[in-house]
Amino acid sequence: MNLPPDSSSLDDAVSWLQSQGLHAFRRRWSLGDSVGVAGSASDHEGITVFNEVVFIYLDENRWSVMDSDSGRTPSTHFESLTEAVLAARDRTNAKLQK
Repeated sequence: MNLPPDSSSLDDAVSWLQSQGLHAFRRRWSLGDSVGVAGSASDHEGITVFNEVVFIYLDENRWSVMDSDSGRTPSTHFESLTEAVLAARDRTNAKLQK
């Protein structure tokens, strides 16, 4: 299995997730500097709409993964960015299987 780089760089996480065929992007918003991950996207009159987004963000010195489902699914926490990236990939791929 091709694993993501063991790095604390969100840019590396985005690049690796994109290499896995996922839509991944940096975002700075209420979660701070974070990564969005989606299995699919569509264009509507020049606006990209991402479906079933999962976010990776730093929360109290631990990496967290959160679904964009308005809090129905609790965030999960990880010791490393690499673990969070793998979890986000797996969670996004599972959503694609539904």
